[in-house]
Amino acid sequence: MFKKSLIAVALVSAYALPKAVLAQEADTLPITGNLTFATDYAFRGVSQTDEDAAIQGGFDYAHSSGFFVGTWGSNVEFGGSRLELDFYGGWAKTWGDWGVNVGAIHYEYPGFSAGNTDEIYAAGSWKWFQLKYSATISDEYFGVVDSKGTGYAEVNFTYTLPSDFILGAHYGTTMYDGEAAPGTPNDDGDYDDYKVSINKVWKTFNFGLAYVGTDYDPPGGTPAVYDERVIFSIGKTF
Repeated sequence: MFKKSLIAVALVSAYALPKAVLAQEADTLPITGNLTFATDYAFRGVSQTDEDAAIQGGFDYAHSSGFFVGTWGSNVEFGGSRLELDFYGGWAKTWGDWGVNVGAIHYEYPGFSAGNTDEIYAAGSWKWFQLKYSATISDEYFGVVDSKGTGYAEVNFTYTLPSDFILGAHYGTTMYDGEAAPGTPNDDGDYDDYKVSINKVWKTFNFGLAYVGTDYDPPGGTPAVYDERVIFSIGKTF
């Protein structure tokens, strides 16, 4: 999710379901749930589970006006916390090929309060493309001291292939703000991440395969949590 080396330990999600849900207008029931099993949980290119498996799930409520709220959780392995809980809300609407999504999200880490983070975001989409920017409004960004104003910019691409396979691509960049200490700017840790994925819904289950990685290369070598990896997931919405 972040520079684990900077916080002493430290993803559209682990892969199958994005944690900061880009909510869509509900076509059926206003309340939906989701459950996902994944071989790893990578967020913004970085493993949040120390390259171990993850069990994730959440609930979303979407009103016909476009307003939505939700919560999502996953096991994690960093900063003394073993659990991540997200609480979010916002407004999303589509007009033909165009769409907009704005909202806020709170990331909570029981046992690691320094990691708790608040972000606001805005996203716009056209057909297969989406641009999104998230800005930190809390004093810390996932444990990084004095990092209010840190931003994350991303571009996402989604395209439906024959036989309803869904091809996805993602590129994002983390831009730190502030100073961890006088003369030590946080932006020394700026990095980019990327992901290519393929999804297929079969018998109400969503199967996913993703290749993710980052360009983070600190002195002494890159920690394994930043390495390139392949993630398999299976999820279900109910």
